[in-house]
Amino acid sequence: MLNLKLRNFIGKLYFPEIIIILIFLLIPLLQGCENEPTDLGLNYISPYDTLKTKVLDSRTDSILITSSNFQKYVNCFSSTNLLVGKFQNYESRGLIRFNNIPTGYDSAIILSAKLNFRYNKYYFQDSMGITSFNIYKLNNNFDFTQVTYDKITSADIGTTVLASFNGPTVDTTVSINFNFQTISDWLKYAVDTNYANKNYGIIFLPNMNSTTIKAFYSSNNSDFKPTITTIVKRNSDTITLTFNPSYSVSLSDVSSLVIPQGRMVLQSGISYYGSLKFDLSKLPSNVIINEAYMEFKLDKANSYNFSNSDKRITAAMISDSTLQNTDNINYTASLIDSITYSIRITPIMQKWSSGTAVNYGVQLKAITDLVNLDKFVLYSPESSDVTKRPYLRIIYTIRN
Repeated sequence: MLNLKLRNFIGKLYFPEIIIILIFLLIPLLQGCENEPTDLGLNYISPYDTLKTKVLDSRTDSILITSSNFQKYVNCFSSTNLLVGKFQNYESRGLIRFNNIPTGYDSAIILSAKLNFRYNKYYFQDSMGITSFNIYKLNNNFDFTQVTYDKITSADIGTTVLASFNGPTVDTTVSINFNFQTISDWLKYAVDTNYANKNYGIIFLPNMNSTTIKAFYSSNNSDFKPTITTIVKRNSDTITLTFNPSYSVSLSDVSSLVIPQGRMVLQSGISYYGSLKFDLSKLPSNVIINEAYMEFKLDKANSYNFSNSDKRITAAMISDSTLQNTDNINYTASLIDSITYSIRITPIMQKWSSGTAVNYGVQLKAITDLVNLDKFVLYSPESSDVTKRPYLRIIYTIRN
């Protein structure tokens, strides 16, 4: 009966009067809700939508960024390039060891010997230049997977020229005469490891006639690796033997590297690295790092990037300020336009902010570091053009 009267009463009301009644009925329910969302609710709120989210921007907040350059010799054993030659202040040497020498030919007579190698279509920096080098034996045993340019001295290199090359290189196999006595020594050593003349390998040593550095295929290439073909006579039989290389590596250096004012240099193959360090004193201590991005720009006019080379650059957190070692976790920067690199370094910034790592900065190197001699000249924080200086942007949230 009451419900019937209520329906009759409501039916006589106008629409606005109904709305007012409903509001009064809902007020107690609204007052019963919590003023703050629960933890579950916070999980569904984007940190970028809260008042606690802040941005630290090096362009507007005057973050001090400093840079430095340093050299760290590398081993390029994994490369398919065997770099040989001289270009201005640069020099590249190639090392090869032929270990798989057949046995049973220690008394054979050498009739001919040819060293064969093929151009790998990479040059630094003159495509029409002359590649000129002599080949000598190595006097000492080196680990080709570890040796660096600075570890080989003149005492480690023989004095007898085993083979020579002088001229431009084309996309064909080059064959040059090779020293008979060395072939004979290797055949004897394959039978008797106590033989006096050891097989430690050979070194391609460029001479002053060289005006460019060229890449030949290394032992890592299955189709065009260097070989030695020799014809020997054993008893009354004439036999052709082919030696395939077991190991090869190219070692490079530059006697003096000119770094333009306001620049950093990343030089593959030698190797020159750059580092950037950030003064984060303006970043509050009690924060959560949401995102961190870094940008830097390429000085194309002073760089040398081969046409089909990988143009990416990697960054890693420096873990040792003295030796410039890193934690070996690399983050890749890619070009977002013709000169601008962008990279996300959120994990690095989170470690610095949380105190789990010391802020020694980040190390920059070319992704081609163990492949070729590409050179990346970057604008540094000291660049006279402020728009080309490295840029850092950090998005963070203040903790409760």
